[in-house]
Parts: sequence; structure tokens; C-alpha cells
Amino acid sequence: MPSYVGPGASVAEGVDVTGSVVGAGARAEGAGALRGGVAWPGARVAVGVDVGAPCAHAVV
Repeated sequence: MPSYVGPGASVAEGVDVTGSVVGAGARAEGAGALRGGVAWPGARVAVGVDVGAPCAHAVV
């Protein structure tokens, strides 16, 4: 499933982005799966942090 990572966005090495949009300047941090989600420009998404669960179908 295709994904989009905008200019200036950062995705941590441990984050697997599938079928998601990470907007310009957004940050996907932690370790785990980001599936079917949207991180608006400038947003911070904590994937798998504290709960150890994937981030799925979320809008941040």
C-alpha cells in the first residue's frame, strides 16, 4: 500500500509507514507500525510508545 512522506518530515528508523500520509515537517517517532493514518503538517506521532501498539487509522 503506498505512503507519502512530505518534505522536511522525519520518520524514525523503527517506524514502518504503510498506507499513511506524513505531512511536511511532521515527525513519526518511536518504533512500530503506522498504518492507514494521517499526520498533518508539523504534527508529532508517537508510534508504539508506552503502549507498544501500532498506530492505525488515526488522524493526528
